Amino acid sequence: MAYEYTKIANLAAYRKPAPHLYGRIAFLAKYGEQDLLLLKDETGSIYVFVTLSESDESLRFEMNQIVRIHRAMVKRLPLKNVDAVVGKMGCSIVVWPPNGSQEEPSAVSSKTWTRSKGDQDRINELSALKWGSGTMMTTADEMADYMIGKRDTKRIRDTVDKIWAEMQANFQIQLAKKTRGLFWTPQGAEVKTPQLEYEIVKKFFHPTRMSFKSFFQLVIDCPKCSEKKKVIKYTENGKAKWCPTCKETIQLVVGIRVPVNVLSGYKIFLTIPVKIIQTDALESCENDVIECFDRTADRETFGRAKKFQRSLQKFLNGCTIKNIEGIVVTRSIPLKTCIIYVNDCLISFE
Repeated sequence: MAYEYTKIANLAAYRKPAPHLYGRIAFLAKYGEQDLLLLKDETGSIYVFVTLSESDESLRFEMNQIVRIHRAMVKRLPLKNVDAVVGKMGCSIVVWPPNGSQEEPSAVSSKTWTRSKGDQDRINELSALKWGSGTMMTTADEMADYMIGKRDTKRIRDTVDKIWAEMQANFQIQLAKKTRGLFWTPQGAEVKTPQLEYEIVKKFFHPTRMSFKSFFQLVIDCPKCSEKKKVIKYTENGKAKWCPTCKETIQLVVGIRVPVNVLSGYKIFLTIPVKIIQTDALESCENDVIECFDRTADRETFGRAKKFQRSLQKFLNGCTIKNIEGIVVTRSIPLKTCIIYVNDCLISFE
């Protein structure tokens, strides 16, 4: 069986199937009962938290070893990292010596393992990799340098937790400063937030807490109102053909209502057209959704629409929404609420 390996810079958080990766150890320490590794390749670096079972006690790590991880769980915050629980969900680790010349690995976590020509090529590439020659210095590298400078390996867990807590706090402070401005933006104004990054509220992914009409929205695409007047209107009439204001011919756009985490007490809702999220992995059912708004859909049509809803929830789980470009539909300072219709955005899993 041929495995595909993802470069570190391309690892995406919370995706399934879990990715496979290669890296060379640039830093290691104990984090409680776990092994903390900083793995590097040509594209970047990432921290890996390795949890071993009692049967894996022979698995030991050394500097500059080449590590291969199958089915790694990639997490995003506070800094993109990998959780490698050996034996869980098929996660396994193979370790080769720094020069990679030996046929046998230094350690393995499972009884069976493979080594193809592709594996050997990857091992040779990482063995020849020299730090500083074309490798980018990342936040993870700077964090490792700081921990090395502390020279207190017994308290490495405290150091890691402190650094990550500071990173998360700084991120929230910057997000808060930039988010407040949205609530003073007038209705109909265009917004661009290239430096803002929002997480989706967890209840969005709950299978029962998001009803069909609280999840999907029908947006009236009227050229005169939307493009010229910058006014966004919604409807629950799936048979609507004309704009209720200017009587122009319209089209209906299926969007999803996405609540995002912002400042405590504040609410931002994004109306994101399905076409922005659409991928080959998501079979579009926009016509079925429109028909369901009319309450004329049969059970089969409604079933397809609900399945489409679950597929969207599953696809977006673990993502952040960046680089939002859109129009303020409405905002209320007393209610601390802002609704934005999104013309474009970046769905990121990094």
